[in-house]
Parts: sequence; C-alpha cells; structure tokens
Amino acid sequence: MIELKQIWLLIKTGYTKKKYFGLKSKILFITKILFVLILFKIVSIILIGLLEGLVVFNMPENIDMLKINEFTLLKRILIIIILSPVLEELAFRIGLKFSKSNFIIMLMGMSFFISRSFFKWEWLNSIMLITLVGILLYVIIKEKSISKLTNFWLYNPKLIFYSLLISFSYMHLKNYNISYELLLFSPIILLPNILGGIIYSYVRLSLGTFLSILLHCLNNGIPLMLSNTLLE
Repeated sequence: MIELKQIWLLIKTGYTKKKYFGLKSKILFITKILFVLILFKIVSIILIGLLEGLVVFNMPENIDMLKINEFTLLKRILIIIILSPVLEELAFRIGLKFSKSNFIIMLMGMSFFISRSFFKWEWLNSIMLITLVGILLYVIIKEKSISKLTNFWLYNPKLIFYSLLISFSYMHLKNYNISYELLLFSPIILLPNILGGIIYSYVRLSLGTFLSILLHCLNNGIPLMLSNTLLE
C-alpha cells in the first residue's frame, strides 16, 4: 500500500508532501487511512495481549476511562468523539507546520493539557490561562522571531515531528496511576497512542488539520458506538 510507504518516510524524515485531492479522493484517502489506523490498533492489542500472556507485565487500568464510562452516552460522545480529538489535534498536530498562529495555538493547547491533566485545574481556570498565553505570545512574538522559528521548523522537521509525537503519547500517562512499572513499560502501554499519533501527523501534513481532526473523531467514535451498541 502506497500510504504505508509514505508513513514510513514520515517516520524516517519527519516530513511528507502535501496532497491535493478532490472531495471523492479525500473520502477514499481517509477511508484507507482509517483502515491502516484500525490495523495498527489491532496489532497493538495483540502485542500487549501476548506480553501479558507471557507475564512480562500487567496492563494497568485506565482510570480516566473508568470515570468517563460512568457518564451518560451524550457526555461520553462530547468528551471522546468531539472535545478530545479537537483539543489534541490543535495542541499536538497543528504545530507540525509553522506559522505564527499555528505556534500560538499549539502552545495554548499544551498549556491547557498541562493545567488540566497535571495540575488538575478547573475548566474556567485553564481557559483563562490559555487566553492569557495566547495574548502574551501574540504580543511578544515579533517578525524577527517568526523568521528564526520558520527556519528552525524548516530545517528540523524530524525533531519537531518526534517532539510533538512523544508529547502527545506521554500526555496519556495521566490516564493511569503513575508507578515504576508504568514508566518502564510505557512504550508498550502507549503503543496505540504512538501509532495513532503517527497516522494523525501524516494526515495533518498531507491534507491539513481539519481532516486529522475528522480521522481522530472517527477513530475515537467507532469503538465507543460499537461498545454501546453491543451493551444495549
């Protein structure tokens, strides 16, 4: 499959070319990429299951998901299918391509996740923080800084790609109770997030942020809707 070759190129270089598709081709592209994403997820589950079967480690409980599962279906849809994909793509994918606005949105998004996930701030406080961060960055970043940052992004795509990928993946450690074992086996535990992050990055660079958000929504939404249907 041609897309797997391009994804591998992204992994090696941190870069992939932008694609220019019509609507029909975009739908086909997203369908193929969703299939690749599901395949990666199945491979991750099988690998984790094998390691658990060999008693290499025990997969920890996702405490955040346990809490979310207690919510109503409507609230779960809002959090899992809409809010999480949008916020994560704006924080960890939009910055793959540099512009002043992309850079500011990226740092605003990261500030939001840090304040909410690690400092446990309330929504209002986090929104106030990212608003302040956005205003300050807009005022502080001048044309000279934009030129330097543009060149840095241009000549260091691999560094940018892996910095955002690792940040995105390890941000999900907040879903678990932190322990030595969790940190030791984190590359395995976070494998679905790592592989997902690679695919979302590929779509963001190929077709833009809107379609990476759409793919993320579909990837989060399909398991939720299937599990809800099966449990009815």
